[in-house]
Amino acid sequence: MILWLISIAGMFALCLSGASHLLEVQDPALALSLNPFNTEARVNALVGALNADDPDLDAARSSAGDLISHASGDARGYSLLGAVLERQGETQAATRLYEVALKHSRTEIHALLSLTDRALANSNIAAALSFTDAILRRWPEYGPRVLPVVVAASASDAGRNALAAMLADSPPWRTGALRELVKNGNGLAFARDLLTTEGEAADVRRKAEVNLVVAALADANAIGAAHSLFLSTLGPEARARAGYIYDPAFVTGATASYFGWHAKSNGAAEVTLPLAGGGLRMRFLDSPARLGTVTQRLRLPPGAYRLEADIAAVGLEAPKGLYWRLACSGARSPLVELEVPEGSYGPRSVSAEFELPGDACALQQVSIETDTKTDSWRARYRGEVTFRALRISRL
Repeated sequence: MILWLISIAGMFALCLSGASHLLEVQDPALALSLNPFNTEARVNALVGALNADDPDLDAARSSAGDLISHASGDARGYSLLGAVLERQGETQAATRLYEVALKHSRTEIHALLSLTDRALANSNIAAALSFTDAILRRWPEYGPRVLPVVVAASASDAGRNALAAMLADSPPWRTGALRELVKNGNGLAFARDLLTTEGEAADVRRKAEVNLVVAALADANAIGAAHSLFLSTLGPEARARAGYIYDPAFVTGATASYFGWHAKSNGAAEVTLPLAGGGLRMRFLDSPARLGTVTQRLRLPPGAYRLEADIAAVGLEAPKGLYWRLACSGARSPLVELEVPEGSYGPRSVSAEFELPGDACALQQVSIETDTKTDSWRARYRGEVTFRALRISRL
């Protein structure tokens, strides 16, 4: 009989405990009445009390003390008591409690966030960065809340040095930090200097970071700085292909680089880049062709130039023309148009000369185009053309 009663009592206690855990988020007060030892319910009840419109801070302080008494090893109790004391104006005591919380758990989020704010307020950038690193490694969803710390760091010499050393270790939040930095003038300059100092971007992640910063510099109209960063982060083999046109022999193919080749097929032309041994082929699909699907941004200094293409064609019919167009970025009028002849022919070179003015043309774009304005099926493009090189040389 006694064993039976003990079994019934044990099952009842388990049921209460289970019900308490089910209610600890939705109704923490009821969960606590079912199981006074439910720490999660205590934490949730206290957080809810602090988030109320007009919280009773004295009651919250008592609840936080009870939480620490029931679970002295739980960092959240010290952190929540610190939050109460901070609201009551006891800043130094709150800071000490946040530090105690981190001794129990290095990733206690409220303590980390509060200490980050305190470090920033005291201009202790090194400490703020250390707390930010801990937050972003464990709690990446708090990025929007704490990444402004890296922008603040970029505003001083000491902060820049500390941030550069931290980013040199490639933390998982590095790319996110660069994305935040490029939104700000000081941050953009820091990101440019950091990537320039690091040199060659050898892996996919570093290349993406270079593309991010180069594009941000270009958007800020710092075209020269953008192009210099692009060149300084190329490896030896890629640097050998850099000239007035990057990869003029179409060896590497389309890239995500701001100053590299961008190419895609559409319903009018199938684009193949690169070909074996280098080259670009466009095969037209017997339809009207509006192109602009192969492009590259350029950074040419003022002067006189020659644009030259090595081409071959098979049965090329281009009723509205086919040509390489070079223009100042955003301009309607071209600097030069290099016509591609129709027909079938073996390798040949075509060229045209042009002058680049010295004003308002810091960035240029070269693209292959047609004069097709409407999709008239009486002007269908057929055949194919192969480009083995597209070069610019100075006169």
